[in-house]
Amino acid sequence: MGYTAPIEYVYFIKAGEFVKIGRTTKGIGNRIEHMQTANAHVLHCPMYIKIYVHSYYCSIGERVERLVHTICKDSHVRGEWYHYHDAMLAVYQNIGVIRRYIEGNRSIRTYKIGINGDHENATSYQVNSMEEVI
Repeated sequence: MGYTAPIEYVYFIKAGEFVKIGRTTKGIGNRIEHMQTANAHVLHCPMYIKIYVHSYYCSIGERVERLVHTICKDSHVRGEWYHYHDAMLAVYQNIGVIRRYIEGNRSIRTYKIGINGDHENATSYQVNSMEEVI
């Protein structure tokens, strides 16, 4: 068996006019399933950032999540919840900032940014000249 890189997700889960911006290591589907039982809205993930890291001890997902929260601060509602349209517009306008932040971290192997929950056609970015992880 080959080495499997640890994976962290920064997710954007939409519920009505709001979006929860959070992170997980267990997968987005698992997170949506747990959140759905306590939410009247049908939840879906319009965007995610999937990060393959070199070590389980890397906290880059937490730092990327914090950066995204900062970018979206003007649309903050409560906790990790934001007004959907304003937050997503801020993220799209600052996607270059997010990419540069991720690419400046030496503990990352590869990352993907998926839009509209399209996991099959997510854009994959190589970091630090490591082989591509699929």
